[in-house]
Amino acid sequence: ERRRDGLRGERDEALQEHRARQQEGAQLQQECMEARKTALQHASEVKSAMWRAEEAPYGDLLQLAEALDSESLEEDIEDMQLRCRQLQRVCTQTHKALEKKQEEAERWRSRSLMAHSARAEDASEVDDGPFVLG
Repeated sequence: ERRRDGLRGERDEALQEHRARQQEGAQLQQECMEARKTALQHASEVKSAMWRAEEAPYGDLLQLAEALDSESLEEDIEDMQLRCRQLQRVCTQTHKALEKKQEEAERWRSRSLMAHSARAEDASEVDDGPFVLG
């Protein structure tokens, strides 16, 4: 009888797990259908926008520009000009740092070449005669 109760318990657990997985599967299927629907809507909007762009390539931009008032447009332009100047300063600083590092690398390279040639001269002075193996 204990064995039968144990088997019933296992069966009940398996049924509960099965039901939970069925619910999860149904939810995932619903989410998938909604995602497909959204993707189709977006694809339709993109196609529509592409057709409008072919008909009047600058139409959307003109509508956007008309929607913005000139005051906010001027503020945006000023902000962009400020950001541009900041980026130019950073670019100049980076370029100067790069030039300094380049010069430093050249100095190290020339030191290395001079040291290498000095060692080569020392080695040639030590060369007293033929090298014999054995």
